[in-house]
Amino acid sequence: LGAWFTERQANRRLAKEREFKLEDEASLAARSQAKLDGQRASARMILAFHLERYAEACAHVISDNNEPDLEQATGLAAFEPWPTIDWELLGAKETARIRDIEVRVRMRESFVRGDVDQAAFNADDAAEFYSVGAAKLGLDAWSAASDLRREAGVSPLEFPSDGEGWNFVETLERELARHQAERASWKSPDL
Repeated sequence: LGAWFTERQANRRLAKEREFKLEDEASLAARSQAKLDGQRASARMILAFHLERYAEACAHVISDNNEPDLEQATGLAAFEPWPTIDWELLGAKETARIRDIEVRVRMRESFVRGDVDQAAFNADDAAEFYSVGAAKLGLDAWSAASDLRREAGVSPLEFPSDGEGWNFVETLERELARHQAERASWKSPDL
């Protein structure tokens, strides 16, 4: 009876130790996942800040090109190199979605430069091409930055509601809307 009782106590102790070990492993896995989630959120925010700065630079192009005594058009904003992050944190699909923005910037730059070279007769024409291109690029970057903020669990960037700050996104939207309205007026009525 004594041996049976001792063996039973030992088995209970081993079962308790296994239970504690499993709890420790689960806790460690949860902490590791939380750390990974935090690193992923931080990487997304670094990229969101980068894209927000680019969107703002695009709005500056529009602003500069709206000067009344324009002598030379301001070209498209430069897309600065990506900040250093661990892209593996985001996975292949998310990395491709974000990095594709840079490809779209190069494609649109090429398109706009072609328009300026072939169809701009003066600084005002060039400014129009650059401003519309900047609006499209800036809104594309802004949309991606907003998505990254949402995926990171961070609220959208808020612009000052008291008017003491430049809401550059409104500048981008206004320029694109102006261009679209102008293009719509070019279409001839159906006969």
